[in-house]
Formats: sequence, structure tokens, C-alpha cells
Amino acid sequence: MQIAILAGGLGTRLRPITQTVPKSLVPVAGKPFLEHQIALLRDAGITDIVLLVAHMGEMIVDYFGDGSAFGVKITYSNEGPNLLDTAGAIRHAAPLLQDRFFVTFGDSYLLLPYGRIWRDYVDAARKALMVVYRNDNRFDSSDIFVADGLVKAYRKSPPLPDAFYINHGLMIMRRQDIMDIREGERMSLQQFLQPLIAENQLAAWETTQRFYEIGSLAGLKELESVVGRA
Repeated sequence: MQIAILAGGLGTRLRPITQTVPKSLVPVAGKPFLEHQIALLRDAGITDIVLLVAHMGEMIVDYFGDGSAFGVKITYSNEGPNLLDTAGAIRHAAPLLQDRFFVTFGDSYLLLPYGRIWRDYVDAARKALMVVYRNDNRFDSSDIFVADGLVKAYRKSPPLPDAFYINHGLMIMRRQDIMDIREGERMSLQQFLQPLIAENQLAAWETTQRFYEIGSLAGLKELESVVGRA
């Protein structure tokens, strides 16, 4: 199993911390966040990691190198100063990606059964899979409508009727589909997924395990308590 981690964001909500380090290197319980995330993935059997970097990405490369010191193999895709958004960044990394791969965000700490999700994706025989969480507008505005085991609609604005779910932060997709994006084109994952949703090709895998993240100071503080107990 391979995973692409989107670690190129500017981390504006964590300023002033992220004025001197990229978000992935923000300290959590005495270690860079990404070190905790990599350990979580390694323990789940995912050791092939592609880091999609941009903002201060050289600091991430300097710290993690080829990943051997952390029990994984790491390769890097740097989109440079012209940020391509999430799907565009994945397209830029296409030469490093396997035929099928996980995608997650560089600020997400997800306590999930990765191997089972992968098997369920294969069994579903759909082009892509998204792990969804029934949010009911608690942590953020719910923006995903799920029916019959599929994502049927994904839209934040204007509000989507009967949208009770949000993207939990983990997806599986195929390299051949990401190649439909032109190299250098700026595109979000939400945009990229729309044709797959229209074709009933985005499976929904529901989890009741809540997510943790460092996208905000409140999230950072909460995660400190979680990994501090580990």
C-alpha cells in the first residue's frame, strides 16, 4: 500500500508558528507532527510514502530524508512556488505514484483500519473511495450526501440539502484518473471528484472514529493530549 501525503500547505491558521516551520514540522508532544503521522501509517503497514511538499518543503526533506531512519521509504514531489491545490499537486506527483494509492492530508491524524479500508475499496470495484464521517455540522459544515454506499454529492457552498457527512481525510484513487488533469493545472480534490460522483464511482466508507488534526491551534492542543497518551 502506498500513500500520498499533501504536505505543501501554508498553515495560515497556525501562524506565527508556521512563519518559521512548515505545518508538518510543527511540534506535537516533543516531535514534528509528521513524525507521529508516519509512525501511525507505518504501524498500519503503509511504508511507501510520497510527500507532496511546497512551502518550506526543503525543511521536511532535510528532516526525513529517504525515510529509512523512520522505518519507511519516502519520495518527494515539490510543486514549487506556484501552488497547484490538492488535486493539482497529486497530478504533479504522478510519476511517483502506483496504480492505486491512498491520499491523506499533512495535518490529519487518523486512527483508522487502513488495511480493511483498502480491501473494501478493492471489493467495491469503484474508481475511488472516500472515508466519510457523520458530522451533522459539529466540527465543520457538513458538505457530503451519501446514499447506497456512495458519495452522491459533495459541495460546501451553497449548502447541500441532506448533507450530514464530511470528508474524514483519507481517500483511495487511481493514477489513471488523476492523469486526466493537465500537468500544471490548478485543481482541488473537490473539483476532481465531481465527474466520479456523477458516474457513481466514488465509494463512501463510513467511520465513527472521530478525526484529529493540527489545522488550528485548538486542534493542535487536542492532538497533544492524544499522542501524549500513546
